[in-house]
Amino acid sequence: MNADEDVLFLTLSSHGNEDIVQLANPPIAMDNLDAAWLREALDASGIRWRVIVVSSCYSGSFIDELASPTTVVITASAADKASFGCTNTAEMTYFGQAFLLKA
Repeated sequence: MNADEDVLFLTLSSHGNEDIVQLANPPIAMDNLDAAWLREALDASGIRWRVIVVSSCYSGSFIDELASPTTVVITASAADKASFGCTNTAEMTYFGQAFLLKA
């Protein structure tokens, strides 16, 4: 990837809470992902142009931390709201269906 010219399209989809995306997937133990850590990692990578899609409840809480003049952040919900269509039996949330499957 040419960090100065190419565009990173990063999609995150999981359960979420305010300021985190949950990554635990038993039996694999993982720390939750927060927006500050993700921003630091992306800045350290040198990738300039970014489109970040966060599909989780409360995903809007990632916007302020990740947004920049060279970053677009698209979220499935507001910072203080749950997302829709998230169940243990669904293959995709309503946002995932609309944005990734049908768009």
